[in-house]
Amino acid sequence: MPPSKPKSKAADSQKLAEIADRLEPLMQALPRMQEMKESGALDAAVNFSYTLKTLQDMLTDEAVANLSSASASLMELANALSRPEVRDKLVRITDNLEGVSYLAQKLDEMKRAGALDAILDIAYLVKTLKDMLTDEAVANLSGKLSSLLECLPQAIELFPLLSSKVVMSMARAAGSEEVAKAAEDPPKVGFRSFLSSLGDEDTQRGMGVLMVLAKEVGRTLRAQ
Repeated sequence: MPPSKPKSKAADSQKLAEIADRLEPLMQALPRMQEMKESGALDAAVNFSYTLKTLQDMLTDEAVANLSSASASLMELANALSRPEVRDKLVRITDNLEGVSYLAQKLDEMKRAGALDAILDIAYLVKTLKDMLTDEAVANLSGKLSSLLECLPQAIELFPLLSSKVVMSMARAAGSEEVAKAAEDPPKVGFRSFLSSLGDEDTQRGMGVLMVLAKEVGRTLRAQ
């Protein structure tokens, strides 16, 4: 055991020498550290290191991936904004901010009222109908529309007649409950029952109208 003591002392001396060599740079840095402490820079550096450590702990692999994706999106946006045509469109938009603001306000009002959804539904319906209309279907539809347009002048002439008081009264009478029952189970009318029905005031009035109508139809046919 005694022979090992000189080696231990030599090792300790070597370690002390190494520490002394390392102390010199530290001693040189101490004044600078003191200046940083007095100016508050040292505290700021320490706080910044804590912030970096916190950010490093927060940046998981998923967060780094999201940050990379966001950076890529920003780069794509920057590239798009560098294109002259995009810049020109942005300039036109900024020149018409009042109109854009008015349009946005109206769209918001339509959305809250439900009108915007209705318009979009109609647009989708029109798009669906457009996809359904093949060339053959368009040709058939065009033919039907052409026929309808040809009949339109006559329909316009007939409209006042169809909306007249007499025609409307006849239409209401034809749709009455008594006529519907008679249509389902027509009554048997003989000569006596016919003569008996002529005594009814409403039947007399209706027969009178029919007689006048028959007379006018005959006159019209004779005039043609």
